Amino acid sequence: MKILKVVTFCAATALPHLVNAAPAADASALGTVDAITSYCEKLVPSHASQIAQRANAMFHGRSNDADDSHAYRESYTGTMDQLSRTDKTKAIAACTAFAEGR
Repeated sequence: MKILKVVTFCAATALPHLVNAAPAADASALGTVDAITSYCEKLVPSHASQIAQRANAMFHGRSNDADDSHAYRESYTGTMDQLSRTDKTKAIAACTAFAEGR
């Protein structure tokens, strides 16, 4: 359950920034969501296209300028580090649930 809590927390933290932000969304929030998306796509390749579609829907109007920022890289790296230490079975379940919209 810890991975589900981590993914849910990260998404809950990032999504309000993405929704309320101007087209150039908060770099830290984008880094967190990109890390979760990347992690899930690698962990559950059979659902990679669904994960990418859901991520693209969240990033509508996204500016790629944020990808080069220190805040983005720091958030991405920190989130990937935390996700890499999670239980893989629970991570697969959480990523699959995200891909399926549950």
